[in-house]
Amino acid sequence: MTTSMLNTAQRTALLHLVSLRGRARYLVRNKEANRTYIRMLEAAHAQAIRTGDTKAEALHKIDLADAKDAKIELEFDIIETGMAFMQSCSHYDKLPREVWLRALSVNESERSSPQMLEYGDSVRNVVAVLKMENSATGKEDDYEVAHKPLNWCCTMAMMNAMRTNPALGKATHNMANDMFNGAFGDWRAPSMLEQIGVRP
Repeated sequence: MTTSMLNTAQRTALLHLVSLRGRARYLVRNKEANRTYIRMLEAAHAQAIRTGDTKAEALHKIDLADAKDAKIELEFDIIETGMAFMQSCSHYDKLPREVWLRALSVNESERSSPQMLEYGDSVRNVVAVLKMENSATGKEDDYEVAHKPLNWCCTMAMMNAMRTNPALGKATHNMANDMFNGAFGDWRAPSMLEQIGVRP
């Protein structure tokens, strides 16, 4: 099926899915670049302290603060992208299955596998549960998160929801305990900082 056979609502949904995939890839790669940049600045800052270069120390300190601010912005953008994806899945599911599987770059040989036939009935399941996004393309590197960026955005959105919504966090914790015979121990309510999305 070609995109010319889609109606206006379907074309809009497809464009949104492809755009969101591009945004997820951009954010995840920037997050990794930011992480590398922070490590480099921390090393340069420590070196400036060791050598007594106060000017370089002050400059690296400013750059490091800016990089850490950028890291927080990227983390929030990743969460928002995951939430936008999850909220839009009902629209994506109205697309012909072949179209959204191609948009997610799911390997043709895996589209009729037992797992896909049992669980791959929705865009959400294929991305967040089966992790089949980009299965048709070889990894550009060994960084798994960059190869499945929408999955990572969904995971971060879910983790954020469990941290910031105590009721959801407790329900998830209790279900996991029921499933794994209490392996997760007692429920601990998130701190006020955790509830606004700040990790300790």
